[in-house]
Formats: sequence, structure tokens, C-alpha cells
Amino acid sequence: TALITGIKEVNRENFAFRVNTDRTDELGALCLSFDKIVKGLDEKRTMSHMLSKSAQLFTLKGNGENSIKIDSVLLYVGIPNFTAYAKELNNEKIFADLKNHTSIIAGIIMKAGGEVDKIIGEKLLAVFPINKNANDSFIAAYNVAKQIQDEEKANNLPLPVAIGLNYGNVISGFLGVGNKRDFTIIGDSVNVTARIESLAEKLDKNRCLISATFYEQIKEHISANLYGEVELKGKSQPMKVYQLT
Repeated sequence: TALITGIKEVNRENFAFRVNTDRTDELGALCLSFDKIVKGLDEKRTMSHMLSKSAQLFTLKGNGENSIKIDSVLLYVGIPNFTAYAKELNNEKIFADLKNHTSIIAGIIMKAGGEVDKIIGEKLLAVFPINKNANDSFIAAYNVAKQIQDEEKANNLPLPVAIGLNYGNVISGFLGVGNKRDFTIIGDSVNVTARIESLAEKLDKNRCLISATFYEQIKEHISANLYGEVELKGKSQPMKVYQLT
């Protein structure tokens, strides 16, 4: 009876159900196998919720042990003067503010179709995969940057923000050892985005800077002024950077 009930629960996608029988006969072995199968289904569903859409698609295509190069829209968010802020408060307050701050920003990103690639301390890297209509990714990232700024102006964020936007080629894949692996993106474009964000931290207001590669793709749809040609670490030539207005 319990096994029949279990089958019905699985049909309802209730993968938390277990038979948990103490029987040691063949029926007990069958129930034990049923529990193992359902546990596996439950774990796979949990992992599907934890992995980004890009990571799931990457795995389904059989790229688990490989890496690929893709073009991506990148958004990097940091906190100006975070070190000075952290010195003034106790650890509990800092962590609570940072947790709330990150949760709000990550929510804005994911609602717009972006994916949070990684959180490193007080900084967050997000990626907007290029789909069939590439313009959608640029507009989504731009709107996210504007919305984050609006949240800051409305005092809805615990901490101030600085943003860097960029577009370029990245290497995408799983990094790690054994079962401790994360799906991530790396490459020069990621480094440039981080350095643009660091430059934005020095601004007094409208702390959102975008690369020329991003600007050229979306200039008809956004409001931005040329900030200047800046020297970025690792680059032999100055790069044009624009400031959102």
C-alpha cells in the first residue's frame, strides 16, 4: 500500500515522499530501491533550482568537462568606500546589511533575466546571455543598472552602489575539484568590467560607467555621456568609457 501511495506521490512530483519500510523481504528491497530513485529525483530538482539556466544548458549539451567561448553582457556591482564602512560597525551589522543589499540587487538582476555569476565579498558579477535578439540583453542590463541606481536614490538599499557595464567575449565552464565545482565565466572582458566598476566607485554621483563596446551596441536606446578615455590595468591603450546620465 505504501509503495502504491509513493508512486501516486511521484506522479504529483512530490519527490520528498519516502516509503521507509522495515521489511527485509523482496518487497522491502523494492521499497528501498524506490526511495533511492525518488531521492535522486529530489536531488536533481534541487540542483536544477541552484544552477543558472546557462549552467543547466551547458551541462545538457554535454559540455560538463569542457569550456566554451561566448559573447556576454556583463554587469559588475560594488560598494564605494566599503572598507571604511566596515571599520565603523560590528560584524553582525555589516553582514546583515550586506546580505540585504545583495539580496535586493540579485533579485533585480534575476527578474530581468540576468544571472548572478559570482559574489566576491561585497562585489557581485552578473551576466546577461546573448539570445536570438541580442538587443534584449543590452537593454535588460541597462535597465537593471538604472533600477539599482533608482533603488539607491530612494534609500531602499542599505549601502551605496557603483556599477560597471561591459560587453565582450568570455570563457564559460565549470571550475573546481571533484564535487566542489562552480559554473563561472572568466576572461579579459570580466577583468575590464571589474576595473570599470572600480573607476565608478570614485564618482560622487551617477556611479555607473560603461565600456565603449557596450555603448556602441545600445547607444540609440540609452542616455549616456562620454566620461573620457581612461587607462585600465592590463591595457596598453586608453579605453573610452561612458557615464550613464
